[in-house]
Amino acid sequence: TVYTNTKPEYFEGVYYPDTYLVPRDETGDKIATRLIGRFNEQFALYADKYIKANIRWVTGLKIASLISREAAGKADMHLISGIIWNRLNDGMPLQIDATMQY
Repeated sequence: TVYTNTKPEYFEGVYYPDTYLVPRDETGDKIATRLIGRFNEQFALYADKYIKANIRWVTGLKIASLISREAAGKADMHLISGIIWNRLNDGMPLQIDATMQY
């Protein structure tokens, strides 16, 4: 699974946060391509899990963003992930701060 949408309004969430060395003369389009390429590299590690669980990749990305925003650190992420997925599976509202911040 590779992110290929080229419409700028769909780029939110697919610019992978990292440190990049960018040549001074590199165009904005090439920078965007670089960031999306990095996202694709990182997302590839999880794509099969999403497919096997019948979860759309964009849903997984949104949930990951909520978890990242809600968690105090890596140690909390697994617990928060379980809470979010359990609430979604039970049809409950998420009732977490991150949903209001996005």
